[in-house]
Amino acid sequence: MRLAWGSQLTIEAQDQPSAFAAVVEQVPNLALRVPKASDLAFQVNLPKESAVIHGMRINRITKWNNLQARIWHQAIAQTKFYALVETDFSTDATRTIPIGTGTRGVAGEVLAELKGFVEYGFGHLVETAQ
Repeated sequence: MRLAWGSQLTIEAQDQPSAFAAVVEQVPNLALRVPKASDLAFQVNLPKESAVIHGMRINRITKWNNLQARIWHQAIAQTKFYALVETDFSTDATRTIPIGTGTRGVAGEVLAELKGFVEYGFGHLVETAQ
């Protein structure tokens, strides 16, 4: 068995440059100062060794983007801008977990990693990467 949890989190921005800046602000050490840049995509996996099952890797993938959306409400279109982060926290695809062999512990561990990211941000993943 393989366990995975994902999420999509957004930060609304005033305009496209503000959405771009919000992504850069959320990712430590991502120093992009490009005044005319309009699109940003950044993905990284900061895996961590499982504390529950020896040799099991927990993937902690985050994908950062800036996003422009057209939202229609009662025939009126509105443009909105967002900084978007998608997460994929999962057990290693190359190794499966037999059901009953620490499954609950690993599930709790993966969820705790996702909760830590939501509460403490990307810096938490960098600090705890192995």
